Amino acid sequence: MSIADKRLSRTAADSYRDLMEQVKKRTEAVSFFMRMHGMYAQVVAESVALQLRNILETIVLGSLVSDLPEYEKRRADIRKTKRMSLLMKTMDSVNKDYYPVPTRQVLDAFGRVTETVPVESGFLTKDECPRLYGKCGNMLHTLGPAADPFSFLDEAPEWLNKIIALLNHHQIQLSNPDIQLWTLMNASSDSRVHVYTFERVREKDVRFLPRDAQARFERLSEDSKL
Repeated sequence: MSIADKRLSRTAADSYRDLMEQVKKRTEAVSFFMRMHGMYAQVVAESVALQLRNILETIVLGSLVSDLPEYEKRRADIRKTKRMSLLMKTMDSVNKDYYPVPTRQVLDAFGRVTETVPVESGFLTKDECPRLYGKCGNMLHTLGPAADPFSFLDEAPEWLNKIIALLNHHQIQLSNPDIQLWTLMNASSDSRVHVYTFERVREKDVRFLPRDAQARFERLSEDSKL
């Protein structure tokens, strides 16, 4: 990796960390709104829908916004895109692996991380993302039965839990195929978002290594939640 690439990857990690801190605040807002039982249900549902939509947009655009040269190339197309399915299609044309991959740490008997493996279920999938986005849009922009606030609020906790499961401990692929960002949303050390840049090492056994970053990443506890 060149010096310029290293500088870019650090910038990407910083930008992505800021985005994920915003997501944490939005999930906290959603939880707060859902506890406000005495308020007018329509207002609560619309507030939840707005925050969920913003979270979904951040999830889909995260790898691109954190990769500034690619973002600048696509800025005009993104601004013109109103439907999530079309936005995701645009992202696929830039980087087909942009969607976050949820993972979990496997610990040995001494509590040390031995490996990181993909989470198999319980998270917001790429296919579910536009469906939830559509539900939020209906809640915000549709009148009548399609915008039933009570039905929407009944479903909202499950959707929020799926988003948390997706992001709690995840990795994203930048448009540069040799760079990934690995993320903990709530590190046990300081309860903050931690993002580490991993570079592909061209060896017989190809892995994403940077050993110093991996060591720091593995010292952070798995039992962190949004």
